[in-house]
Amino acid sequence: MKIKFCGNRSLHDVKLTIKSDADFLGFVFARSKRRVLPEDVKQWLNEAALKPHQKTVGVFVNATLEEIARAVKTASLDVVQLHGSETPDFCTQVKETCRVGVWKVIHHQADAIGQMEKYAHIVDAFLIDNKSKSQWGGTGTAFDWSFVPHYLKKAHELKKSCFIAGGINASNIHELLKFKPDGIDLASGIEANEQKDEMKISELLNRMKQFSDRKSTRLNSSHR
Repeated sequence: MKIKFCGNRSLHDVKLTIKSDADFLGFVFARSKRRVLPEDVKQWLNEAALKPHQKTVGVFVNATLEEIARAVKTASLDVVQLHGSETPDFCTQVKETCRVGVWKVIHHQADAIGQMEKYAHIVDAFLIDNKSKSQWGGTGTAFDWSFVPHYLKKAHELKKSCFIAGGINASNIHELLKFKPDGIDLASGIEANEQKDEMKISELLNRMKQFSDRKSTRLNSSHR
């Protein structure tokens, strides 16, 4: 399962997420308390080198193609995550212009499965997130995870990966892991005082390891 630590907004955050061995480091270029500039991301990544397996993800909400292309080039992004109401045609333009992976956020709502089908021909992965009336994401609240199996089933039918986001933290991660998502995406769940927190990151990863170890023990016992 892949791990994305999003909302990195300082060199301090970047160093911690790189150290954590997360697969993806996310940077928000949309209007948000975690908004960063491409030039800052470039500087941080020059000072704290990514590990070979780690990739960078830029988060955008209804940005122009020019804004996205500039950020991709300046910050050397590997993936563009489109978090707004971008159309499938716009996703295609981003992919053809920027030559990077494209993820589409699908908000947990009545027509979510239909939305996945609309974007399947172009995007590389889906990210299911919660949405409030005032925010496209980053709400720090989870949606009803009993729907996760439905999203995973549809994503796999479409031959895409499916990440789950929204309100994930060390205290509830075991509930989500039962559904075996392809990836998880966290921001506020690993933060304290508006910055990434080493203890919270460590606690989350330890809980994930404990879950995996218990599962392995049960499997081994069943085969005896």
